[in-house]
Amino acid sequence: MSIPHEEKRMVAVLMNPSEGGMFNNGLHQNGYFLYRLLQKIPNVHPFLSAPDSFIPKENQDVDNLLQCFGVPVVPMSFFREKYRCDVMICASFAVEPEDALPYKENGTKFVAPIWGHKYAMNTETAVFGRMVPKEKDPNRNFAAQGLLRRNPGILDALWISPHFTWTKQYIASTYNMPLGKTFTAPYIWDSELADIGMKAEPKFKTGEFTPYYRVGDATNKNIYTLEPNINVVKTGLVPFTIANHLHKESPDHFNHCYMFGGKMWEHNPHMIDLINNSSFSNGAGGTNNISFEYRTKLPAVFTMAKVQLAHHWNLGLNYTYLEAAHYHHPIVHNSEFMKDMGYYYRGAAVIDAASQLSMALRHEERQDLDEYNAHCDEVVHRFGINNEQNIRGYSTLIENLFTGESPRLPDYIEDLESDLAYGGGYFSPSHLPSSYLL
Repeated sequence: MSIPHEEKRMVAVLMNPSEGGMFNNGLHQNGYFLYRLLQKIPNVHPFLSAPDSFIPKENQDVDNLLQCFGVPVVPMSFFREKYRCDVMICASFAVEPEDALPYKENGTKFVAPIWGHKYAMNTETAVFGRMVPKEKDPNRNFAAQGLLRRNPGILDALWISPHFTWTKQYIASTYNMPLGKTFTAPYIWDSELADIGMKAEPKFKTGEFTPYYRVGDATNKNIYTLEPNINVVKTGLVPFTIANHLHKESPDHFNHCYMFGGKMWEHNPHMIDLINNSSFSNGAGGTNNISFEYRTKLPAVFTMAKVQLAHHWNLGLNYTYLEAAHYHHPIVHNSEFMKDMGYYYRGAAVIDAASQLSMALRHEERQDLDEYNAHCDEVVHRFGINNEQNIRGYSTLIENLFTGESPRLPDYIEDLESDLAYGGGYFSPSHLPSSYLL
């Protein structure tokens, strides 16, 4: 590995470099996609990095570095001993203050991206306590990280994912960060990892199946849901209700509904009761036209079904939507960030959603499929790593660490920020003397 050009910003993305883990955890994908985007900024030299303890000894030599999809993974210690590091982005690892100190003394800026729903998970922790191990309680909640902030005292900025903008002041306060150093950053995705996964699927290798939506495919009449059911922001409850409503009205409208991530409901007596009293019940303790599966990788899912039925609660940006859009699936969803894509319903409007699902199951009858596919591609590009607005956004976020100049972010992020401005209520800050304000 050659020493990089010194005039560029040296930016390390600190993350778990496991290739297998990439397909199981969106957090790691976030970090990888950010690395790929940073490669497109002319004055930035990005690195994938990880704490030395996560890298095998034999891969801590500069001539034999661990590879992650062809990208060398640089041990974190290299940036203390061998290379300058201008910015260290704590993508999927926190750094303890004592470990960060040598880097801070050398001028390294530390950034924490907020890619998880900390508001929701902290709220669950406040009510239910920390996560209970699965072997002790299969109905555990997902509040795993506790309420104390990570990276205490070392951060120079927070970068918040757009769908958490409404929690910005809460996040800034809990991290003890000024609002002026707390930014909404572009949401990004790329098809690279999804395509790698699809090419490895045995059924797709032969050409017998395709991950893309194709007219006449038998799987076009099968529904899939991917909500993990590990906390309240992404559960299968509303998708189940939508599918049940449609099935009740027209039992033959679809062949099967696969609820991936719903297997844990076998341990939930409330869900068992709900399912047994639904239109899917066959009256003998079993169900028709629906199954509750373990979480399953997308290539296998796409061999079974092609109509995505999705729901979120304050988590409107989701890689599964973009993965489905990339393969031109009909998507029934309630993401306010993608109203112009697929078959949108608002909030928990399950009756409207059932009508949208009915149309999605007849998607191949549309006369404008080419236009639909092109529009899916446009929405994917909106959040893509090749989108110039996203590249500029991260370029200016990095420069902000050194110049303090306001970053130039995509228009939709500016709209999110303006929506959070104070209203005109009598006691709003615009009506108070400045001495009353913090």
